Formats: sequence, C-alpha cells, structure tokens
Amino acid sequence: MSDRSEAYAEILARMIRQETVSEQDVVGGDKFAAFRDLLRELFPQLFGACEVRTFHDSLLLLWKGQDRGAEPVLFLNHMDVVEATGEWNRPPFSGDISDGKLWGRGALDDKGGLWAMLQAAEELAGEGFAPARDIYFMSSCTEETSGRGAEEIAAWFEENDIRLAMSFDEGGM
Repeated sequence: MSDRSEAYAEILARMIRQETVSEQDVVGGDKFAAFRDLLRELFPQLFGACEVRTFHDSLLLLWKGQDRGAEPVLFLNHMDVVEATGEWNRPPFSGDISDGKLWGRGALDDKGGLWAMLQAAEELAGEGFAPARDIYFMSSCTEETSGRGAEEIAAWFEENDIRLAMSFDEGGM
C-alpha cells in the first residue's frame, strides 16, 4: 500500500472505530456528537470552509459557491450503522487493516462513502478551490432506523426555499 493509501485507510479506520449504532427514536446521543467532533478533526480544511449545522444528531455542511444565484447540489449519506449482531471474524468496530483490506461495521454502508465524499472535498478545500455553486454535504444519523434526521433537513431546505439542482446519495443520483 502507498503512503497515501495507508493514510486514507487509517482515516476511515478511525471513523469505523467510533461506534455509531442508530437506535429508533433516540436523538442527542454522545456517540454522534463524538463522531461529528472526529469528522471536524479529520477534515479541518473542509469544516473551516463550510457553515456547519446540526439537526439533532444529523450534520449539514454548506460550502458556499461563487454564483449565489445558481441552484445548489447536495451530497448525502449517513453516519449511523446497524447493530453488529452475529459472529464476526474481527471485532466489528476494530477498524482493523490487514492484508490490504479494512475491516469493520460501516466500511461499506456508509462510512466508506462518507469518507470518500469528505476526503475529496477536504483536498479541494486545502487547494483553495472555490465551488461554482453552493454545495451541501449531509450526513444523517437515523438512516438505518428510518428516523427523522433526513426529514428535518429536508424541511429546513423547504422552509428556506432552497431548491436543489441535483442530489447524490450512496445509491447514485
């Protein structure tokens, strides 16, 4: 593995080690506040370039664009994971890196996607990139329990008359 790949793997491993199991109708959990703090630590350029809002435990970042009249885009995913039941070859929240693989609950669904989104934006922010239009990054804490995280953010968009040009989620556009 290259040094850069190792660094990326370690960032995602740290995210996996932070247990963010969602619970039905539970908000205000310390685990999600700790995870948001970790994201702020891991992606300082991006967080420094963005307005940061929380909706209970869900996160919304706004990276302001140059054309204030252009409709914004939204990249969304979730930071919560389902319970780690059953047998595991490795502890589910170990973030173990071995044999060129990263192991742990959330590596694919959806902390891996969250990492990829934030890492790309972090590098762009670090280079001084200014987006053409506003970019929103949203991460729900209740996707796995069909909770209200995304609903609250959608309502906020509606209340503030924000119409999106496009949204991208873990499944595509």
